[in-house]
Amino acid sequence: MRVKKTLIYTIATNDENAFSCSSLLIKSLKRFLKDDFDFKIVVPESDSYSCSEELKSYIFPIYNYHYKNQHIFTLKYHYKIFDQPYDYFIYMDSDILWMISKLYDLKYNCICCEQYSMRSKSFSRFWPKTADKSQIYRLNGINAGFFGLKKKIALELSDFMIKTLYTKTKSKTLFEQNMFNFFIYNHYLKNSLDNWQNINYKFILGAQPDSPYIPETAYHFLGQGDMTNMDNKLNRMNNFLNNNNIIL
Repeated sequence: MRVKKTLIYTIATNDENAFSCSSLLIKSLKRFLKDDFDFKIVVPESDSYSCSEELKSYIFPIYNYHYKNQHIFTLKYHYKIFDQPYDYFIYMDSDILWMISKLYDLKYNCICCEQYSMRSKSFSRFWPKTADKSQIYRLNGINAGFFGLKKKIALELSDFMIKTLYTKTKSKTLFEQNMFNFFIYNHYLKNSLDNWQNINYKFILGAQPDSPYIPETAYHFLGQGDMTNMDNKLNRMNNFLNNNNIIL
């Protein structure tokens, strides 16, 4: 029987702090996660990259200029990722420290829900006016900084984002997370809850430097104010590690 292959990936702009966050993510995965996986850092295609030689082995460049929207978030759903020879794809924001020894059961698609209702503008403000929101009270909004998808659904998500997110000349804040929630809820969660697993109980969302270390936990140092400020995220991640005497 063929062993299923898993890709864990993140995205990064071509700058030192973004790569430093990605470095901490992969170091946490290599130290704590015992399951087999491959890892890639998806970046805009460039002639050179501002990272160490060791980190360059994980670089997966994507030429993205044939789409109107050039925001870094568009790389997250690029079809070239899901065309790679893997059965399962796990996306993690680069401001995550994964300190869990085992992945969940990969027969499920996986999400991490927030504490706030799907009715929040963070998750459904830019949904089409024709969207059926009558049942969304049943579900909290989904954090777009983590997901695990089987290949078929990942490719369908990519197609959906090409038709929505990628066609915007300039995306408004939260549009990407809105569209991610719209796709997952309306296409799958609404009618196929048995195929999904929610592991928000394993995440500390909005982790801070003074957050205590809890074994078998993932820490997500969410953006505050400017969600793309990697300098702030990197400082919070490093200070958390220092405060808890953790060496990666």
